[in-house]
Amino acid sequence: MKVCIKEIRKPVQKRSIDKKNALLEAGLRLISQKGLHHINSKDIAKEAGVSIGSFYAYFKDKNTLFYELVQNYKDKTTFQENECLDSESPKEYIRTFLNTKLELAKQYPSAFHREIHYQRTRDQAIGQLYNDYKNAELKVFMALLNGISDYTNIKDTRTASNLAFNVYEEMITSVLEISDEIEQQELLESYIELLTRYLFNQ
Repeated sequence: MKVCIKEIRKPVQKRSIDKKNALLEAGLRLISQKGLHHINSKDIAKEAGVSIGSFYAYFKDKNTLFYELVQNYKDKTTFQENECLDSESPKEYIRTFLNTKLELAKQYPSAFHREIHYQRTRDQAIGQLYNDYKNAELKVFMALLNGISDYTNIKDTRTASNLAFNVYEEMITSVLEISDEIEQQELLESYIELLTRYLFNQ
């Protein structure tokens, strides 16, 4: 069973600017360690080893840096155009999908995931960006479900996609909070079982 994603994504920024990258990496570390509201622009500049003037050359404030981090997260964790999943059975299909998404999410600290969910209800720009990310993800989920329509009794792919997305979001948050890899895998298997039973009645 092979399903490919036919989704066009916005291009990721291609400019390679060392200082800007250093600021983004420093911001990610500090936000993950302390939370957005407990740091300021000077903290990020110091962590990056650059002047505060360099910070303001790239970002208006810490919020615009956080916005770009969330944008990068959205780009990296959303499936790319023509990405395919191949497996021998429905359950393995779900396992491949969730494992792939989990590995993408692991590029970011679990605390950063929590910060995104915290800020999206308090910052309109982040909330809109999260909604854009969710809509992109729902298109992916719907494409996948349409690709396996011969194997499932799901009629309303939009509703099923919303449910699958919510399960996926909960999975990412829960699994990344666990440091032990064996426990991570055990919890992941529970989510695989949940989605398999819902989508395939298996």
